[in-house]
Amino acid sequence: MISLTQFNAIFNQLTLASITILIIFLIFSLILLPFLLIVIVSQLGQVAKKVLVQTLGGKSQIIVGGLGVIIHELSHTIVALLFGHHITKLRLLNIQKNTASLGSVEHYYNAHNLYQRMGNFFIGLAPFYGCAFCLEILQNWFFQTGFVYQQWGMLLTSGETIRQGMLATLVLPALKAIFVPLRGRTLGFLLLVLLISSTGFSLSNNDLRSAVKGILPLAILCSVVGILMAWLGQTVKLVSGVWVLVNCCLLLAIKAIIFILIALLPLLLLLFIRRLF
Repeated sequence: MISLTQFNAIFNQLTLASITILIIFLIFSLILLPFLLIVIVSQLGQVAKKVLVQTLGGKSQIIVGGLGVIIHELSHTIVALLFGHHITKLRLLNIQKNTASLGSVEHYYNAHNLYQRMGNFFIGLAPFYGCAFCLEILQNWFFQTGFVYQQWGMLLTSGETIRQGMLATLVLPALKAIFVPLRGRTLGFLLLVLLISSTGFSLSNNDLRSAVKGILPLAILCSVVGILMAWLGQTVKLVSGVWVLVNCCLLLAIKAIIFILIALLPLLLLLFIRRLF
């Protein structure tokens, strides 16, 4: 067992500046950057939802975008359960009239439980990951392209030198497989992209406020983990693992933006035709 003297000797080797930089890196990489990326994707998702309503009417959010709404609410629910929150009410798809809510999940948690409080961050942002993973699974099922975030993670951990443009070398072939050659499954997959991306990626203000509630406890956890890993001399492994996660999140965000744009194209075309005639 390590003595107090040995503990002090090891800890004194760690400079305050290096620990501070490590903690800032962890908070930025694991909290702030994913939050910013998901907000950007959400803003584009809100544009898709507005164009859907302008093109096909208010009911289209349920008729066309119902699958996206269901995945959105299920994502909240599953992650809430993983973090020990208690679900009091769940409506995956609200088909009632005179309501602005397409779906809803009501839950409560113990405010004194750090784990449950931290879960708010992931619960609020869960629809991004839920929709992104669903589309990844569907694309692999339709076209056997593999999971692009998994390929990127393997590339980063393989020791190969990371070069500019590597993201494109992973994303572009996966997208090319959808359209070349054109076939029935292409139309089927594009229809699913429309059904999911037109509504699923759009986060409400309540979703974002929920995520913000979890930032402080998650930042505390990042600080504790950073100090512990630095003391154990595992800083390099920690930074490498975080780097993989950051790039996988970036890759998912890029593909989510592409899928939303794909969903927007036919809607904008229909809207243009409607206004033209």
